[in-house]
Amino acid sequence: MSDQSSADIPALSPLRRWGIVLILTLLYGFGTLDRQMMALLVGPIKHDLGFSEMEIGALQGAAFSLFFVLASLPIGWLVDRVSRRAIIFWGTLFWSICAAASGLAGSFAQMFAARAGVGAGEATLQPSAFATIADNFPAERLALPMSLFVIGANIGAGMSFVLGGMVVEWASGAGGLDVPGMAGLAPWRQAFLLTGLPGLVLVFIIFALPRHRNKLRPVEQQEGDFALAWRHYRRNWRFYVLHNLAFACCISFIVGLLAWNPAFLGRIHGWQPAAIGAWLGLTQIGVSVPALVLHGWAVDRLFKRGMHDAHLRWFSVLCPIAGVLGCAAYLVNDAWLTLVLFNGALFCVVSYPGIAAAALQIATPTELRGKLSSVYLIGLNLLGSLTGPMIVAAITQYGFGDDARVGWSMSIFAASIMALATLFCLLGRGPMRTTIAARSWLS
Repeated sequence: MSDQSSADIPALSPLRRWGIVLILTLLYGFGTLDRQMMALLVGPIKHDLGFSEMEIGALQGAAFSLFFVLASLPIGWLVDRVSRRAIIFWGTLFWSICAAASGLAGSFAQMFAARAGVGAGEATLQPSAFATIADNFPAERLALPMSLFVIGANIGAGMSFVLGGMVVEWASGAGGLDVPGMAGLAPWRQAFLLTGLPGLVLVFIIFALPRHRNKLRPVEQQEGDFALAWRHYRRNWRFYVLHNLAFACCISFIVGLLAWNPAFLGRIHGWQPAAIGAWLGLTQIGVSVPALVLHGWAVDRLFKRGMHDAHLRWFSVLCPIAGVLGCAAYLVNDAWLTLVLFNGALFCVVSYPGIAAAALQIATPTELRGKLSSVYLIGLNLLGSLTGPMIVAAITQYGFGDDARVGWSMSIFAASIMALATLFCLLGRGPMRTTIAARSWLS
């Protein structure tokens, strides 16, 4: 197994390296915008199509996550073998078409298929981007570019609320939006179309990425691609399992609360879609950008000082704080205080994708990064994206039996999932140090 040292990093200029991060960040932003748009449109979709609380939860969680998972393993195999640029191009094209198609759905099955397509398409981006960034930055400077890549997701999620609210507001006015081909469509349908279709043009920015095609070792030395990955995983399973579980809890926390924040503010506080979108979107962007830069910089500093468990150590402190703030956010009677508390919790854990990805790339040999990134993303979505919205919906529907108690469901969920995240971070610190100690190029 080859290990990558600083000397192995391609001789690209700093401008070129950060340009790669910028392009991938932009694509991630548009992908997340397409993924999160539904959260703001829960009310009108339920009204027009008659979906239940659990069906909405499934559309926000299972539809995306299950097909993201199904696509992840073959995508991970391809990332380590063929052009990453081509993988991202076709994936972006596919998810953009499916995101726009969500606005044409007339039944639960059609909407589920469209959201599933978004999930399958987006499965191409993260493992390709993780490996590409890791190939162009040394380990001691990896957390910051990974965190900056994640800024795209947070800007995209924030803009999904802002743009979705604006489109619904405009389209709900007299005469609706005067967009060719969309006359007479419900506002929520126009929102999906207007945010999905631009991806069909944006996709061509991918060709600004440098060419990259992995050079495979001779077949007799490979032992089988996944056999080699499995052997490394099994040797270091404590790190990989605890790392994956810790950050799956973090994504579950964020996705679960983001999915139901609009419904909470609408049902409990009577806010309208435009106000919900503007305040959720702008505050999320305002909190996420400095948090991601700060956390990425801090973890790189700690790692460079020899704290080779820095990524999990950092989150073992921040996760319990996020749990307390997230729990309190939905027990207060003031919507503005809810926003403050939620964004405080978000500040603590929003950098998890970049920090988690950096730890994973550092611990994983170069030729296995695509496969083990896909394994990580499968767990992240099965245990995180899929479960978060569904758990909140289940507590509301089956526990309380009252849609108006969604805030209590969110509080219970926030406290519980962050307690688990803290435990997994603490247990994973030792295995992380052990796994990274085996990488001789770090010593």
